Amino acid sequence: MQQKNKIKTIFFDVYQTLQSINDTGNDKSWHVFSDYLNDNNVKCDALEFRKLVNLENQKYYQKVDDVGMKTRHHDLSNSINNVFLNHNVAVEKNDLLDLIWEFRSEYASDLEIYPGVESMLEKLFAKYFLSTASYTQGSYTRKELEKLKIAQYFSSFVFSSDIGYRKTDPKFFEICLEKTENKPVECVMVGDNYLQDVVSSKTIGLKAVLIDNPQTSANNNITEVKPDAIVKLENIEELPDVIESL
Repeated sequence: MQQKNKIKTIFFDVYQTLQSINDTGNDKSWHVFSDYLNDNNVKCDALEFRKLVNLENQKYYQKVDDVGMKTRHHDLSNSINNVFLNHNVAVEKNDLLDLIWEFRSEYASDLEIYPGVESMLEKLFAKYFLSTASYTQGSYTRKELEKLKIAQYFSSFVFSSDIGYRKTDPKFFEICLEKTENKPVECVMVGDNYLQDVVSSKTIGLKAVLIDNPQTSANNNITEVKPDAIVKLENIEELPDVIESL
């Protein structure tokens, strides 16, 4: 009988897997940055600042030859900083991160972890190496995890903005593996997005568990690439047993 490969690392998507998020946001929150410019004698309103950031994002995708935004991911902190520099306003890195956190706190103020997530992470943390593997902005997501008191369960943090690749690019999971020094068969990806969390990870050899979240499940059309397991969000506390069985 062939011996199963022992699972060593579990990668987690963040949003809609561990915690909820309101994607509509609050556009007025961009005033945090325009106010900073105004305080430095540069006239700008929230809407204008947002447009300037979008232009910086477009420049990034043109530079990396991904105008369709399919595989690469911009770093919001770089785009915002470029807008400031274009107006001859220099911001220290820590001050910039504080501004981004203030903005994010207004933009998405209703974050909460799903029931059962903390106890599930606590059980897995005792046995496995846990890492995030999320399509998001590292400039605020780690702080959100800290605010929700679950950052302590992760020994590594991989955010797409920090490495410049989306999960749709194989490089994303290659970097995840480099950080853990594990073989693909020793790792499991857990997330609610079939294409990003299941197909992309299994393509390079990871195992994958699909979290069935009612808010996002309608977007998941499971085809020939099957997840190794499917766990309903309301039963997420069962994940440690599921991982054990893989």
